[in-house]
Amino acid sequence: MTLLRTTMLAGALCCAPAFANDTAGSTETDSGSLSEPAPQALQDVLRLDDAQIDALEKLRFELEDAAFPLYQKLIKQQWELQQAYRSKEPNVAALDMLYRDINQTLGEARELAGKYRAKSLAVLTQRQNFALYNLRMALRLNFAAREAVAQNLIEDPFGVPGLERIVNSDSYGGSITVFNEGR
Repeated sequence: MTLLRTTMLAGALCCAPAFANDTAGSTETDSGSLSEPAPQALQDVLRLDDAQIDALEKLRFELEDAAFPLYQKLIKQQWELQQAYRSKEPNVAALDMLYRDINQTLGEARELAGKYRAKSLAVLTQRQNFALYNLRMALRLNFAAREAVAQNLIEDPFGVPGLERIVNSDSYGGSITVFNEGR
C-alpha cells in the first residue's frame, strides 16, 4: 500500500504570483520529487481507508501530470520576465503583457487545482470533510503564529525566537553557527 501524498506542485502553482519570481520556497525534496509522502497524522486525523488513500494518490498523480505544462509555461514566463528586466531599456508594454500572461497562467493553475480538489473531496465521507475544517484553520493560523514568533510574542517551540536571524545577520559577520536544542 502506498501512502497518501500531498500535492506540492499544485500548491506552488496556485499560490501567490511570488512563485513566478521566488525559488526560496522550492517544493523539491531531497529525492528530487515535487511531492513527498504525507505524514501518518493526516491518515489518522481523517481516518482514511486503503481505497481512499489509493484514490487520492491516483488523483494527485493525475493533477501533477495535468499541471506540468502549466509549470513549464510559468518557468518560461519567469525567464522572459527576467530577460526583459535585464535589458538596458525595459519595454513597459512588454512587461505589462508578461505580468498579465503570468497571472493568467496562475489562474489556470488555480482552476485546475480546484477541479482536482473537488474530485479529491468527493472521495471523502461527510465526516472526513468536516474534519478538514480544523486543518484549514490550522493552516490559516500557521502564518499568524510565525509572525508572532518573529515578533517574540510567543515562544518558538523549536528554539530561541529570532536567534538564527540575529546570528546570521551582517552585524555578526554571518559566520556563527548556532544549534538550538529541539531543532
